Parts: sequence; C-alpha cells; structure tokens
Amino acid sequence: MKNKLSFWKVFSLLLLFVISCKKQKQGFIIKGQIIGMKEIPKKVYFFNEIDSAPADSANIENGKFIFKGHINHPCIAAISAGKSRAELILENETFEAILGDQVFMVKGGKMNEIVYGFTYEKDFQENFKKMKELGDRYDMFEAKKKKKSQDSVLLLYKKIQNKLFAIQDKYQKNILTQDYPALVKAYTLNNYYDTTAQYSTKNRLALLDTYEKEIGKDESITKIRNRYLEEQKQKENTKSVAKGHPFKDIEAITADGKKLKLSEIIKKNKYTMLDFWASWCMPCRAEFPNQRKAYEQYHQKGFEIYAVSLDDTMKSWLKALEKENTPWYNLVDVKGMKGNSTNSYGVNSIPATFLITQNGNIIASGDELRGNGLRKILKNLFK
Repeated sequence: MKNKLSFWKVFSLLLLFVISCKKQKQGFIIKGQIIGMKEIPKKVYFFNEIDSAPADSANIENGKFIFKGHINHPCIAAISAGKSRAELILENETFEAILGDQVFMVKGGKMNEIVYGFTYEKDFQENFKKMKELGDRYDMFEAKKKKKSQDSVLLLYKKIQNKLFAIQDKYQKNILTQDYPALVKAYTLNNYYDTTAQYSTKNRLALLDTYEKEIGKDESITKIRNRYLEEQKQKENTKSVAKGHPFKDIEAITADGKKLKLSEIIKKNKYTMLDFWASWCMPCRAEFPNQRKAYEQYHQKGFEIYAVSLDDTMKSWLKALEKENTPWYNLVDVKGMKGNSTNSYGVNSIPATFLITQNGNIIASGDELRGNGLRKILKNLFK
C-alpha cells in the first residue's frame, strides 16, 4: 500500500511538472486578415521592439496571415502590410489583427487592449478612414497636377488628423493620470504626443523613475528611457544646427547606389537647401511644387537642393521618386529616423529643411522655407 501511494504521488508530481512546462512554453499567436486593400501584398512583416528591420515575415494567403512565437517579457511590436501598419503590446496571448488601406486594429492581450484601446473607438476609426481617403484624393490630384485641389485636400487632411490626435490625447491622458498598472502607463507614455512642459522629456524620465520604483527594474522601461535620452541628445543637436551655426556633413545613397556627401554639393553652389522627407509624408510632398518653382527660377544662379528621403525601404523611395520626378539631388537614408543624417540635425519630425551658404553657414530653416518662403529668401539673396 505504501508503494502504491508513493507511485501516485510521483505520478501527480510528474503531471504537475508537465502542465507547468506547457504553461511556460505557451507563446503568442497573431491571427490577422487583410481588409479593403487595393493591392494585397504577398507578405506581412513583424517588427519586434519597433526595430527598423523586420524580425519575421508571413505569407498572406486568402487575405489571412499568422505569426507564432514566444517572448520572455512584454514588448512594443508592430505588424505591417503594404501601407498599413499597427502597433501592439506583445504578450504571450492570442491576438486578432486587421490591416487595410483604411483600417488598422489589433485586439487581444490585457495590456495591449488598454494601451491601444483608443483605436477601437468608432470615432477614431471613422476619422482614420476619412484621413486615408483624403490621402488617396491628394495622390489623384497630384497625378493630374491640380495644385489648388491638392491644397484644399491637405487642409482637410490636417483637420481630420487633429481630430485623431484629440481622440488619442484624451484617451491616453486618462491612463497616465488615473489608477492603471505602472507598465501600462510606461507603454502609453511611449507614444503619447503631448510635448507641453508637463510631458517634457525631463518630466517623462521622472515618470519612468516613478513607475520603476513601483515595479522594480524593468527592461521595457529601460528601453523607453534610452529612447528619451536619445531625444535629449537630438534636441542638443537641433540647437547646434540652428540659424547662424555651421552645417554638419552627412552622406546618403543615390538611386544608382552611390554615396554622396552634402559637402560635395555645398562647395559647388552658392546656396544649398537640405531637405528631409519621405514618401509617406504628405506635407513633405506638398512642398515639392514650391521647391520646383524655386529651383527653376534660381538653379542657374547657384541654388541647389540635397533631398534626403527617410523611407526605410528603397522600393518605397524609388516609387515616390519616379512619380515626383524632381530635378535636384535626391538621396535616401534607409535607417530613417535612426540614421546618422537625422541624428546630426536633430530631426524627429518631417518635413525638415535647412538653407546653407557656400561657406557652410546655416542661414534659414523650418517654416520660413515652406510655401513661398523659400523663393522670397532666394529673391533677396540673389539681388
């Protein structure tokens, strides 16, 4: 009898061990579908910790895809197909994802559904759809060279974009100021747009310290903190390239794969405009007609443009380049916002522009070079 009881005790312990192992091995599953895409790509990409390079990819079959894996700690991740992209807080849970030309959503995961809950709101999804429709109209008018129509669409686009920011701001501010778990607050803070004094980089770092005191040392908080420290460094770089300061040399890639330094262009021209843009940035591309007028008028007198795309793929950049057909130097830094080019100039949003003299001094930047501003400045310079 003693041996029999001993056997069942051992058996029970083994059973508990097996169940425990299964629980530990349980990973994440992202089940996704593509909805309303004009051109359905062959693959969807998975980004772990929002890395610049995809960590994995999956085939899209009959409009569906799936990712499986295991993580040791929750993290910020993203999935992307075509022009559609959605972020999520990745946990070892099951997620349902939707990607489309006019929609994105990822449901599942306790923290994810709190942090990105604003994307489920009907008002958010309706306005996001309107914004994407306006983007398509903008491209249509661009193809037909209807500048006035483009401008009116851009104004509407910005209004809808501001509505989306307002919905997101209200939702996220509630999380940051109410009784939510510290890690949820850290993830929310990570993509919170408010840059007022209350949420300055210094204050954000202080908040992260508070969260860490509550839950202890955490790798996600460490990564978010490092990003803010990098932002501080960028702000210092921004001050170093303000009007009156010397330019910083950068290097980017031409369409035929050659490296070209900014300094090579500056020394050959009286004035050179450094322009950071990307194919997905509507305000950037909206400036091209203004830049084209300035270029046509003043290029022969000594004006040149050194434009650097921050697209993370050559394909996206080359497609936009073919459509825009710009006559000036157009290059790419596929490291995007993490590249040396943007770090040198403290660029954390685009469009970003700098007008540089032949002797290397920055004489104008930002909004003063938008619209008719560039031509007005060049008119005075070339008197």
